[in-house]
Amino acid sequence: MDGENPPVRRHLLIAGTGRAGTSFLVRYLAELGLDTHVGRHAEASSWDENANAGLEDAACTDRGMDLPYVIKSPWLFEYIDELIADATFKLDAVIIPVRDLAEAATSRSVIERRAIHESAPWMNKLGSSWEEWAHVPGGIVYSLNPIDQGRLLAVGFHHLVQRLIAADIPAIFLAFPRLVEDANYLFDKLRPLLPPTTDEAVARAAHGRVADRAKVRIGAEIENSKSGAQPHVTKIMGYASHAAMDSIALRRELERLRQQLAEAHCEAARITERLHLEKAAADGESHRQRETISMLEAALARMRASSSWRMTRPYRAVGSFMRKAIRLTRHDTRLAVSRE
Repeated sequence: MDGENPPVRRHLLIAGTGRAGTSFLVRYLAELGLDTHVGRHAEASSWDENANAGLEDAACTDRGMDLPYVIKSPWLFEYIDELIADATFKLDAVIIPVRDLAEAATSRSVIERRAIHESAPWMNKLGSSWEEWAHVPGGIVYSLNPIDQGRLLAVGFHHLVQRLIAADIPAIFLAFPRLVEDANYLFDKLRPLLPPTTDEAVARAAHGRVADRAKVRIGAEIENSKSGAQPHVTKIMGYASHAAMDSIALRRELERLRQQLAEAHCEAARITERLHLEKAAADGESHRQRETISMLEAALARMRASSSWRMTRPYRAVGSFMRKAIRLTRHDTRLAVSRE
């Protein structure tokens, strides 16, 4: 009603640089009974398997939007000021998983490069892949260099954290990849935000259902791409080379194509098996029909060879004559009616 204050919407947000277990946190909290994107939507509709990314919602200030309690949004730094200014939007806390900046930026660059190799397969025939790309004709040309990506992530991260501190909004920082590897650590850090009925055993079981360490991969891929015994440098300038990142992107695209080929082989095998079964069923039905025809022909032959068939031959001839006469009479009647 007019004059009444709109209800306050309370939310728990997950944000940060991304590529740091934010999707894992959405699934983990969903397993513990919290209202998340996973419970509101079919996961496949908002999940990119190649990038291990998705499950996001836009925490806009539009009061007409029906948002889950838990909202994952790597774009939060872009609109945090609007949320803080909205008296109807209450942030209970913001969960911010933190990953080595070089790895987070490199992960994004590699994912972008893999997608480029999928959409522009001609690029792998060049001497080297491009370091810039664009999507919109006449639009922005953007850098694929992780140093440039790292700068954007760092500025956005700092802006978000500064705004949360200034507004006295609780922020819970989680170490990645430890949050995926250590169930007890994650439970202890998030305990104040979980339902009171959630104990350590329940949280550990939920963690085991959704954690997949194999998806924490860019660090190992960078190490494997290096030549010699150089130590892994994680300073802001310690990114993998352009060639190393492109090699990782190509390997991922190759793995995607291999998986696609394997799925195509499986589908072809299923279709072949189905066709064999359908052909066998059709052959069986055809055989049964031939047997039925043979039985009917044999029965008809026996009937014609019987004495009763010979004795009733005159009656059959009269019956045939009468049927022809009836057909002619009906035809003449219809013809006369049409002439009138």
